[in-house]
Amino acid sequence: MEIVSSQKQTVFQLRLIYGKLHTCLLVEIIVNKSGLLVLTDLNAEAQPCKTFNPFEHNGERILARRKGSQRKRKKQKSVDVHSEKTREHFTDVHFEKPRVYFPETWLWDISILPPSGVLNEQHTLPDTITEWVGKAVCVNPEKGLGISPRATITTFTPFFLDLTLPPTIKRGEILPVKISVFNYLEQALPVKVVLEISLDYEIIEESESQLPLGHKIACIPPQDKVVHIVKIRSRVLGAVNITVDAFVDELYPEVCGPEYVISKRDILIKPIKVEAEGFPREKTWTKYICSNDINENADFLEIWKVEPPPLIVEDSARGWVTAVGDLLGPTLENLGSLVKMPYGCGEQNMLNFAPNIFILQYLDASNQTTPAIAKKAIDYMQKGYQRELRYRHDDGSFSAFGNSDASGSTWLTAFVLKSFAQARQYVQIDTDNLYMSLGWLKLHQMKNGCFQSVGKVFHKGMKGGIDGSGSPVPLTAYVLISLLEAGEVTSSRAVMKAAFCLDADTSKDPYTLALKAYSLSLSDSPKAEQAVQNLINVAEETTDSMHWELPAGSGKSQAVAVETAGYAVLSMMTLDATKFELQARKIVKWISSQRNGQGGFISTQYAVSQLLQGIRYIALLGLFSGCFLFRIMSCILFMDVLAILTALPKYLLIA
Repeated sequence: MEIVSSQKQTVFQLRLIYGKLHTCLLVEIIVNKSGLLVLTDLNAEAQPCKTFNPFEHNGERILARRKGSQRKRKKQKSVDVHSEKTREHFTDVHFEKPRVYFPETWLWDISILPPSGVLNEQHTLPDTITEWVGKAVCVNPEKGLGISPRATITTFTPFFLDLTLPPTIKRGEILPVKISVFNYLEQALPVKVVLEISLDYEIIEESESQLPLGHKIACIPPQDKVVHIVKIRSRVLGAVNITVDAFVDELYPEVCGPEYVISKRDILIKPIKVEAEGFPREKTWTKYICSNDINENADFLEIWKVEPPPLIVEDSARGWVTAVGDLLGPTLENLGSLVKMPYGCGEQNMLNFAPNIFILQYLDASNQTTPAIAKKAIDYMQKGYQRELRYRHDDGSFSAFGNSDASGSTWLTAFVLKSFAQARQYVQIDTDNLYMSLGWLKLHQMKNGCFQSVGKVFHKGMKGGIDGSGSPVPLTAYVLISLLEAGEVTSSRAVMKAAFCLDADTSKDPYTLALKAYSLSLSDSPKAEQAVQNLINVAEETTDSMHWELPAGSGKSQAVAVETAGYAVLSMMTLDATKFELQARKIVKWISSQRNGQGGFISTQYAVSQLLQGIRYIALLGLFSGCFLFRIMSCILFMDVLAILTALPKYLLIA
């Protein structure tokens, strides 16, 4: 065996192979500048070979540097750590696993404890560098409820990088990728950062940089960080992964840290959503078709011509064709947009609370409720109920900010009373509190039977068509509806006085007429049928639809027209469902044509709630069996959608 070395100091391992016997001899030799020649017959003791890593010291991996070379080395060109030339200098680079898992929350699990009361589980920590804080909540039929003290666990590494990215960007937009590299070691580190090249984006070249595209180098002081910015321009739509690699650079050209530098590396992969440039536009064609109407020539199929407008953004065109045998089919496809966690002030909270009730009522009526949807909606209602109590005044009224407001709001209190009364079938509601709210509303009934508007409403969309009305009649009709749905008997003095106020009104406004018709139908008023007929008289009716045009210059949007139609259906179904079946069909067909691409309506959430309640009555009475909803939707951002939608007439004929 012969070993020749001209180094000042060498640490090496000798391995001898004799036949099939492997023995190892570890020799540490310190030599002078002269060469070294070793000759031996190797009378050595045989023992199992141990792996020796010349790049490891005291358990830490190091990049071995020759003594003095750090200060005497001249500036070198940047070398790619993945190249063969680099591996000749450093053959044992430690490649870390990329970090890709960054959840916002973690460990939302339900577990059953064994009789011992101790449960041990193994989990892998997410890749986020952070402190996790949590606690356990236990329920026992005998011991009751128990909450553990808060526990924490910190995921940390002394060397890591982080990316600062926005949630979304537009295609073609230049994005400055902010790369932060953290060094919590007690020594400085020479670090190279590489943003990997991808076909999904273009790295913008920096004129003053001598490094390759996407490369940055820096000496990071101990207990400090360095921030690099690399600019990119996205080329494709959808989720684009950005991969950044940071590692200790043994070829760093300047003095940085000690002679032996610990090897560290971190690879991070984070996605960013790239959206098409321009402004989204969509067009939806919807038709509600009943087989009986087709057979009786009471309705007909239609052919819609889809023409793309000019100046469409490339690759942004999309189109859908759906046929659903359920009136709310398209809406239920996007149920997550209606079943929401209530939040915000007293008004915002109720806007998210109410749809949960009507969605569950419809699903129950049509036998489509699933345990998952029911659990989610009920859970949200319970939390929304508790939250709304924060905005309750001592007198039983409600306002947007509770006791911070001078008084409760007539409109919000009526809305809360109506919603809580209907939520009683799903969650526990304090009946005494409901009666206090009901009594507070009665106190604000004037001598003529109309209800006085008290307090403020900040969210105008909540009031629907009532907003901007100088007459007390719409508010009176709505308060009367709330009282009756909360259990007020129809023979009570408050109900009779409110009906008198409504009877005295001579307004021809469709929205006011719709509210009057529904409230009088609920109160069993002898004037109810005439009120419904007055509403029908001002309707725009065709062979297959019925709706109401709002007066010109009224300032009311199409959303109020949808709300008006919803109240019309409610009044007809409450008064005499069989008698007004034909009109109800026509109204619902028109309402269906007002859907947007997500199955919802261009309307306030309150108007949607009223619509869902009307449809609940229809589902209970079974008026729409044998019908299905047919819909075409195209969405563009100013490419030619003709190629995508040329087959549509064929589907129309099949339908």
